[in-house]
Amino acid sequence: MLGIYDNLWKAFIRPARQTYEDSDLGYQKQNYQNYQAIRHDYQVQNQKNMYLKCSLFEPINIKDPEIPNKFPCVIYCHGNSGSRLDALEYLEFLIPLGIGLFCFDFMGSGQSEGEYVTLGYNEQHDLQEIIKFLRKKENISSISILGRSMGAVTTILYTSKDQNFASIVLDSPFSSLEKLALDLANSKFMLPNFILKAFLGLINKSIQSRANFTLDQINLTKIIQNIHIPALFVASKEDKLVSYEHSEILQSLYRGQYQVKIITGDHNGQRHPPYKKYIAEFFQKNIYDYQQKHIINMQNKQKNKNKNNNLHNHNNLNKDKSLDKK
Repeated sequence: MLGIYDNLWKAFIRPARQTYEDSDLGYQKQNYQNYQAIRHDYQVQNQKNMYLKCSLFEPINIKDPEIPNKFPCVIYCHGNSGSRLDALEYLEFLIPLGIGLFCFDFMGSGQSEGEYVTLGYNEQHDLQEIIKFLRKKENISSISILGRSMGAVTTILYTSKDQNFASIVLDSPFSSLEKLALDLANSKFMLPNFILKAFLGLINKSIQSRANFTLDQINLTKIIQNIHIPALFVASKEDKLVSYEHSEILQSLYRGQYQVKIITGDHNGQRHPPYKKYIAEFFQKNIYDYQQKHIINMQNKQKNKNKNNNLHNHNNLNKDKSLDKK
């Protein structure tokens, strides 16, 4: 029992850490059909003064490499035992569409500093710093987010406060950490709920003492209705870690336009090429729609500005005429 308890709290905040070398990120330049992906590596400091290791894959049109490059970008947010390496499988689907890919290691993951992950609690602040960093880059025209597991939870937590994104993909998020913990403990022990809740109290104390947050502080059912960004929910009915019910709960509360993609396989299973192609095309469509709305908004602002200028000039002309009469 003690061993299982130890495994449970570690599964939440200190799962096996993915380790890798810089060479695992691939070549600095890679060709994908008519585009070349150029990798730029960065370090971004988070709010806890820890450095996050990041990579931006910029799409360059091989046929017109001299054209000033402005491109839409997808941020990949990995799961609690993942790293930025997990994003690389999307390069061959995004880059040929002229879409850039930004990936990074959350604090406590991969090559970034930090000891523990927090299943979205601190990660939302990491994502905030990444977005600030990207929004300062003049060559990025729009931002979308692809989050998986913990990364999907992080995406929901952050976008409930910031809606300026073309679209989001939410791959296997849980609805609340308390429900997830209860589901996992129940699948391990098959004990009555009141005993399980007492057991979860011990897990909660372990998490709080090490990572400084509690299970009840991550409840997406209280905030997801604030999001109106076009979204794609991805979930598997074969997922034994985060049951399909979690996705159904979140879908029922979502107030923006959304689609649902049901896949096969377990929680950490491989995502197959047709799925990744579907994701890339989802981003492509919504990036186009987002940019069209932006163009229309800019045109409307210009029309209003011209209208106000004309009105101002007309008023000044009337004033001049009245002065002439005097």
